[in-house]
Amino acid sequence: MQNNKYEFKQEYDTSINIIGSIKELDTIINLLKAELYPDLYDKEKVKQELDIRSEKSISRIEHGVRKAFLSFKDEDHEKFIYKLFGKQLSKFDMAFILYWQFLVINPLFREITEEVFVKYYFDGRAYIDSEDILGFIIELKKERKEIDWSESTLKIIANKYLNLMTKLGFIEKEGRKLTFSYLSMSPNMQILLLYFSRFYPPFSEGRLSNALAKLSFMPEEDLVQRYKVLSKEGWFNMSYNGEFISIDFNNDIESVIDALFE
Repeated sequence: MQNNKYEFKQEYDTSINIIGSIKELDTIINLLKAELYPDLYDKEKVKQELDIRSEKSISRIEHGVRKAFLSFKDEDHEKFIYKLFGKQLSKFDMAFILYWQFLVINPLFREITEEVFVKYYFDGRAYIDSEDILGFIIELKKERKEIDWSESTLKIIANKYLNLMTKLGFIEKEGRKLTFSYLSMSPNMQILLLYFSRFYPPFSEGRLSNALAKLSFMPEEDLVQRYKVLSKEGWFNMSYNGEFISIDFNNDIESVIDALFE
């Protein structure tokens, strides 16, 4: 397994700017696979996908990608990501995996998504723009003394955040406007979300919070009903108390990934 993993820290940083500046989602995926499986992927060839000549800029992006996606709560989390990236998954499924992983690791991305993006999505808003994101970040800066970025940096974060969400396929350009995409996970990804929830703050083992359910663009009542069906298929046992879905996993994560994506 790769040696360039980062210590898991819940701190505000500008990783969004680096990730949002990468032109293609496939490039992000390939950079991560080259880190996780150096014997299988030509790292130098993957770097060429960035279409950047400056070695300093390339190193900055590599560092940013590792920091954004290769920090792990514990050894199980690391094995989980390693196993997932070894599967041949669709681009749509990989988008959700990158999205969930970034939510776990990066509090700024998580808070913008929860307090603005997903809120607007469920409020029925058709469009979102950088001013929506910028307004939230400005207020967050007033509340958090550790955030001391300049106004220009805040504006870049707002724009790069939307660039990233566009690459993930969660919004799309319609003329000059950015519209929300309709998102629906497959049953396999719904199961995977449960296992991802083991690593999501506040790290309640075996419980899927309403927050993470909504961050996955699924109304809570829909998700509960779908999990009831999936639990009858033997993937897990579940109970629901109106606030948390409690899960008793029947198999280890790696076996589940093999079964889901064989």
